[in-house]
Amino acid sequence: MEEPVTIKDLARYKRLNTTVSYVKISSKEKAEAIGSLSLETK
Repeated sequence: MEEPVTIKDLARYKRLNTTVSYVKISSKEKAEAIGSLSLETK
């Protein structure tokens, strides 16, 4: 999936919630997003 903020800007939506309501995220994309998070604590 493309970055939601980029899609928001291209579609000229004012709010990210509008974009998210139209974008469907697959389980694979959710897993990849979670896997990319840094879980380091300071």
